[in-house]
Amino acid sequence: MPGGHHLYLVPGFFGFTNLGELRYFAHVLDFLRARARALGVRADIHVVRTHPTASLPQRAARVVETIAETMGRAGAVHVIGHSSGGLDARLAVASGVSLPSDANVERVARRVRTVITVATPHHGTPLASFFASLLGQRLLRFLSLWTVYVLRFGRLPISVVAKLGALFARLDDHVGLNIALLDQLFGQLLADFSPTRRGAVETFFAEVSRDQALLPQLTPEGLELFNATTRDRPGVRYGSVVTRARPPGVRSTLAAGLDPSAQATHALYQALYRLASRTPRGQVPALAPAQARWLRRAYGTLPGPGANDGIVPTRSQPWGDLIHAAQADHLDVIGHFRDRAKPPRHTDWLTTGQASDSPTRARVLAAAEERFAAFGYRRTGIAEIARDAGVAPGTLYRYFENKEEIFRAVMREGLVRWLETARRVLAEPGTALERLARLGEASVDHNRENALINSVYRRDGEIIFAPLLEELHEQLVHENVAMIADVIRDGIREGTLREVDPERTAFILFTGGDALSSQSHYPYQEVLPLYGEIVMRGLVPR
Repeated sequence: MPGGHHLYLVPGFFGFTNLGELRYFAHVLDFLRARARALGVRADIHVVRTHPTASLPQRAARVVETIAETMGRAGAVHVIGHSSGGLDARLAVASGVSLPSDANVERVARRVRTVITVATPHHGTPLASFFASLLGQRLLRFLSLWTVYVLRFGRLPISVVAKLGALFARLDDHVGLNIALLDQLFGQLLADFSPTRRGAVETFFAEVSRDQALLPQLTPEGLELFNATTRDRPGVRYGSVVTRARPPGVRSTLAAGLDPSAQATHALYQALYRLASRTPRGQVPALAPAQARWLRRAYGTLPGPGANDGIVPTRSQPWGDLIHAAQADHLDVIGHFRDRAKPPRHTDWLTTGQASDSPTRARVLAAAEERFAAFGYRRTGIAEIARDAGVAPGTLYRYFENKEEIFRAVMREGLVRWLETARRVLAEPGTALERLARLGEASVDHNRENALINSVYRRDGEIIFAPLLEELHEQLVHENVAMIADVIRDGIREGTLREVDPERTAFILFTGGDALSSQSHYPYQEVLPLYGEIVMRGLVPR
């Protein structure tokens, strides 16, 4: 697209965008820049500096002003919001919205092509109701400094850890919280920062204290009013990334280890999880059929009213198309998880026992993929995977609930690898026909090199229980059809393809090729070019 792409990252509630060397989106920026280079996509990425706890209209106005200042005259605009930043993005682009800004809101909104929300409380969170109280506000101030401290230093000081266990033991009952102790611990953490950084942190919290209008707006009642008055803009694609953390319990406590700091932060996670799980069963947000199917595929079952990521209920997060459903807590999903092998250093804000990413998990998945490809699902056991990965069988349960979850993760990573390859191929110059032809060639290479795909979808399909295979295949179809449909739209615009329904045509293209990859009468690499030639002739303008 002429002018490239402009990506805007919007931080969430209490989101520090820059405190010293701390960056809210540090890991996201690194990832997006690397992927843009790999795909050959020109992308300018901006981080919006919103007011930490100001009202949604004030924050949305800042989003609009940032875009207006930097979007230039050409190129599509994409807005990605984490947590309440997703609400800012929705409001900034909403049809007919009036914001407290001198910027031309409508001119900015017309340039936006996609709005992606990540772990966003579209239907509110019970935590907001608690934090809106006087006691909750003091605790929230302490927790925010806690997060900054841990991301800066890696762990809490022992002198603070020793006082935390009792403090959070009955947090969800509003009992045992000592405001004087909270203030004392706040001062103790703040004193560990350098004078310069301490000044930045103090300025940050001074700004927070002046405007906390956001808190009541994030309650379920506040979001009910927001959704009733905020209309999605026609022509903009809305997508969401959903997160769910495993409920705290004996397993997560053991996974936290013996480190006192980790156990203290895990105690806080337990309390926050309990508070965030208090969505009444009769008030669980409704899901579109496609959203429900996606969540069932991702998690094995539809998340209940209590499922959450430690901050936001999982069922509150879907909006528009579901892009990804992660097993992660609220900040894991933007890169703040513990993995010291990755530069810059990843540090977990809370010890949740999620183990979102680590070298050990990668070894387990690599070993599992080889096992599943060689022996199939039913003949592969946890003990064999653990042995091949060089870990104890008990270690696997720090990362996965069972063998089915390992299989899902392996297949999901295989799908991601294919989509990355496909998008890279489709991003190369050429007409729509040329790009689709390259996609077919890449598909042949991928199927030839991917032993697990060969095993599951052809040779060993009968040993995989049908519901799981059906879910995985449906996800594969959904992702590929959407990608091919975009290319067909480009072809129609450039005049190299005739006017057809992009989605239905993409579905026919993909499912036909997929059927050829599953048959055993003729080699896939021989029949796919003939299939492509037949289909493409039908797409050329007559």
